[in-house]
Amino acid sequence: PGDEILLKRGGRWEGTLHPLGSGTSEKPIHLGAYGEGARPFIDGGPGPAVLIHNQDAWVIEGLEVTNNKDSKQDALKVWADPRWPHYRFIRIRDCVAHDAGGSGIHVGDGTYGNYDDVVIEDSVSYNNQDSGIFIQGKDYAEVRHLAIRRSVAFGNGWDGIKIYSGRDGVIEYCTAYRNGWKQDARVGIWCWNSENIVIQYCESYENVTPGVHDGGGFDIDWSCSQCVI
Repeated sequence: PGDEILLKRGGRWEGTLHPLGSGTSEKPIHLGAYGEGARPFIDGGPGPAVLIHNQDAWVIEGLEVTNNKDSKQDALKVWADPRWPHYRFIRIRDCVAHDAGGSGIHVGDGTYGNYDDVVIEDSVSYNNQDSGIFIQGKDYAEVRHLAIRRSVAFGNGWDGIKIYSGRDGVIEYCTAYRNGWKQDARVGIWCWNSENIVIQYCESYENVTPGVHDGGGFDIDWSCSQCVI
C-alpha cells in the first residue's frame, strides 16, 4: 500500500503490464508517469496492455495503451473473480486507450465478483473494436458507487460510455460520438440492468447502427430503475 510504479514519459513498452499486490483506500498503489513529454505508451500485443486482476485499491493515470486489433482483448482491463465483499477502489485518470481488439477501458466482467467504488475521469478511448469506456457487473445493480467523468469516447465499434449492472453511479460531463459501426443495438452513453444511475451534462451524437436493430445517443435499458438522464 502506498507504493508507486512510475513509467518514464516518452518511453514505449510491449507486452502486458500486470503488476501485483493491493493497496488500501487510504494508501492505494499508484501506476503512473514521471518526467516530461508524451504519455508512457504500452502496446499489449495479443493481450491487455495493463491488467489488474483480484487486486484492491489502484490508481492508474497518465498512460497511453493499445493492443492488436484482432486480439479480442481490452487495452486497460480491471476485473475480479467472485468475492464478497467485492474488490474495490479503482481510479483511472488521464489515460488514453485506442485501437484495441476489445474495449479501451473496461472495469469488471460479465461474471460474479468485480469491483465497487470505481471512478474513471479525464480519459479518452477511441477506435476500439468493442466499447470505449465500460464499467460492468453481472447481476442487477451488483456493483456500486461508480463514476465516469469528463471523458470522451469516439469511433468505437460498440458503445461509447456505459455502466452495466451498476448501482449509485453517475456519468457526467462526457462526450460520445461516431460509435456503433460494428454491432447493432449500441448506444453512445447509457446504462443497463442498473439502479440509481444519473447521466448528466453529456453530449452524444453521430452514433450509428449497422443493421436493423436499435441504436441511439442515450438510453436507459433493460431492468433499469430510478435512473435519470
